[in-house]
Amino acid sequence: GYVNPFARADVYLHKHEGESVVELEEAFLTIERGLPLNLGLRTGKFRPSFGKINRDHSHTYYYILPSRPAQSLLGSEMWSSTGIEASILAPLPWYSNFSLSYMQAGIHDHDDDSKKSVNKEAKIPSAAALRFSNFFEINSITHLETGVNHYFTVSEKSEVISGVDLKLKWRPDKYRSFTIQGELMQKSGEEIHREKKYHDEHKSGDDDIHEILVAYGWLNMQLNKVWNGGVIVDYSNDLDEAEYKSVGLFVGFSPVEESSVFRIRLHQEYHDKKSTFSIVGQIIWSLGPHKPHRF
Repeated sequence: GYVNPFARADVYLHKHEGESVVELEEAFLTIERGLPLNLGLRTGKFRPSFGKINRDHSHTYYYILPSRPAQSLLGSEMWSSTGIEASILAPLPWYSNFSLSYMQAGIHDHDDDSKKSVNKEAKIPSAAALRFSNFFEINSITHLETGVNHYFTVSEKSEVISGVDLKLKWRPDKYRSFTIQGELMQKSGEEIHREKKYHDEHKSGDDDIHEILVAYGWLNMQLNKVWNGGVIVDYSNDLDEAEYKSVGLFVGFSPVEESSVFRIRLHQEYHDKKSTFSIVGQIIWSLGPHKPHRF
């Protein structure tokens, strides 16, 4: 909520299945107006502006499961850390925003945080991220958002992730919409080159320089107030040292307005020359003003 007309505070707590500890996921202060040059400022522990999926919380996914290739780059629970982020609007006829984030810890796997000692935590390098996003109103019911992203660790052994993202939404009325979203990310750096050194024994020429390529895309159709459905696909040229691709079909049903959602997903994965099929179900309910963001 808003702490004054110029700033708001957000706190997110979460608890994993089978664990008794409630953890702090995000807690940050955002100054939205009142600073010189119309500058925006965010500080605390938060998910920085880097791509699209990194800012989304799992209960907002239409497709239930996050993209495994995206998790392999951004961490099992996406990238969050203590830091500061500044953003400024470009003087253009459309909405154009540039943001710069400096985070105390770069991308790492949060699942191991509780097992890490202070010394191990200190070894996670700090990192910075830049994002340039643009929002275009094609017409009164259709808009397009594009983004260009760049991430790098602040250390001698630099790790770099660059990417682009796109979101197109058509919304003729409150309860009907058609949304397409996708991201493409590429990771490179000294750590990757060293880890992939074994490829030199099997390849020749310039192939010793290895880069990880990750992509996902999804579309969702909100048919009416209670039904939605869509498809998600993703790809990685190196997930656990093997190519990965998958396709999923999902359906959502909301019988009681926005306070509860039932979802199911059929998921086919292809990884390391093996095929796996799964069916996943999900129930989401909400209390108070914070809804599952279906509309």
